[in-house]
Amino acid sequence: MIDLSTIRDLVAIFGVIAGFSYYVITVRNQNLSKKTQDFMRIYEHFSSKQTFSDSWVQIDSQWED
Repeated sequence: MIDLSTIRDLVAIFGVIAGFSYYVITVRNQNLSKKTQDFMRIYEHFSSKQTFSDSWVQIDSQWED
């Protein structure tokens, strides 16, 4: 028969495992969110009218050695 202390220990172990799993999932979500935010900042920069006009100025300029 299972003692009450054994059940209590199992509940504590499962609680620690659940907490650790939640922490790992949260950290992964934060990393994905940071990558998405970085991508959107870069995308907004390169899709702006100012960047587009600056790149045409660079393309149209005469380059010499």
